[in-house]
Amino acid sequence: MKALVLSDLYLEFEPIQLPLVDVDLVILAGDIHKGTRGVHWASDMFSAPVLYVPQVAGHENSDSHLSASYTNNWHSLVDQSNFWIFGHTHHSVDVTLGRCRLISNSRGYPVEQTGFDRLKIIEF
Repeated sequence: MKALVLSDLYLEFEPIQLPLVDVDLVILAGDIHKGTRGVHWASDMFSAPVLYVPQVAGHENSDSHLSASYTNNWHSLVDQSNFWIFGHTHHSVDVTLGRCRLISNSRGYPVEQTGFDRLKIIEF
């Protein structure tokens, strides 16, 4: 199975043009768009099924009770996983820890250099 991985697109700041790709699944993680707009955008943009993994809270809530979700010590969960796809970090990552491949393909804010790849396709 081939999947396109996109993270932290921040479409509310700048739209994105993506090439047509032949994938079985699209995975969207982190900050895609404000509110439900990311879901609507994904529905219009992709013909393949979409796995949408939104961020639980925005930056403005970083001091709330949800802030622990950004600074967890989840090593035991990573050890039990084959893939861990995430957003929010504003850094593109593709590393393997143990048997788990951790992937973030963050576009970030328009002025950021994150290592984003419009064609980040992984295979399961």
